[in-house]
Amino acid sequence: MALQQYSRLWLTVTVFLVTGAIIQFYQTLEIGSLHKHETMTYPSSVPDNDPSGDPFDLRDLQNNVASHFFAGLFTLMAGDSDATISNKSQITGCNSSTCQPPSCRCQSNQHPGNFPLDQVPMMVLLTFDDSVGDHNIHYFKTLTNIGIRSANNCPMKMTFFVCGLDTNYTHVRLLHQLGHEIGVHSVTHNPDQLWWSRKATAEDYINEFGNQKKNLMNEAGIPESDLRGMRVPYLQAGGDTQMGVMEKLGLIYDSSYVMKNGEGHQWPFTLDFTSVSEYSGQVFPRGRYPGIWEIPLSMYKCVQGNKIIEPWMPDGCRLPKSTSAVLEYLRTNFKDRYQSRSPMQIFIHYTWFTSNSQSFEGLVEFLKELARMPDIWFLSLSQHVEWMASPTPISRLKYFTPWKC
Repeated sequence: MALQQYSRLWLTVTVFLVTGAIIQFYQTLEIGSLHKHETMTYPSSVPDNDPSGDPFDLRDLQNNVASHFFAGLFTLMAGDSDATISNKSQITGCNSSTCQPPSCRCQSNQHPGNFPLDQVPMMVLLTFDDSVGDHNIHYFKTLTNIGIRSANNCPMKMTFFVCGLDTNYTHVRLLHQLGHEIGVHSVTHNPDQLWWSRKATAEDYINEFGNQKKNLMNEAGIPESDLRGMRVPYLQAGGDTQMGVMEKLGLIYDSSYVMKNGEGHQWPFTLDFTSVSEYSGQVFPRGRYPGIWEIPLSMYKCVQGNKIIEPWMPDGCRLPKSTSAVLEYLRTNFKDRYQSRSPMQIFIHYTWFTSNSQSFEGLVEFLKELARMPDIWFLSLSQHVEWMASPTPISRLKYFTPWKC
């Protein structure tokens, strides 16, 4: 016992000695030298006066890093190592013998199918966050009506994570009737970014997401069985609080976590064992939540001047007001993913179109290009999860019911 106490004291003193250096590092850090970011905003295209936009401030990143550091320090001082041991066991405990599909899938940057890469369908996932109303419905109607179809000739599906702020539920009903998926994105879209990850209680999450789920059912007429996923505003995921509420609400997937730099393009996985990686202060769950899927965001690469930044969402890249520039940006990131057949995530806000009018034209041209390829499927996130639960090669997709139309 004395030896254990001495070891803990030694470790605590060591951590204190490096604290000053770490804090000084983050205070003087130029984000470009760490992640090759010149600036980080999430997304940078959202105007400051847009109440439903999702700006992300570098100072919040630094505060989050510091808070995680001290939380870990105090845990060591108190001798509470159970949480660390438990989290490690979740990460290392997931393997082919302990996690069996279709209900369980380990975290990996490799496709889940037991077949060659050329038999993996290239999935394109287009999602929009925030409100649906008179101010943006014309964009969504146009995207629906331009005739983009998957390799099986089914119309393109999009996913809309809808908040209550500034939303016209008549338009939401229309999008659902057109075949698109509707997800839950909170009632208020509380502008206090860290409230979602640091302050919100389980009751708060139920009020925000449970009540918004009811709004979508009652006001937009969407069947409860069709409301399957959620995304937290500002991508400030709520860890165990969020996941516990998801279980109560009957939601089967979340798409709020961002993968660390260098982890590659991660495929969706369940939270039976693996806790998602921590990036930029995100709070990840330490508990186990069997059957709940995480669809993590993979960062984009964006050239700005002589620097490369990696925004969480593609609309975080400040591009010239040029259709060709937008098109080339999307092409470059698609080529990076196509090599491994990692899904092409186009997770954006309609404000990308209002801040750069050429971004809409560029996106439309890009989607038309992809539609001419023989192995592209434009899917909702639920359809993506269905394939992850039962990976099916291209040669057998004609029998895969979730992708039929």
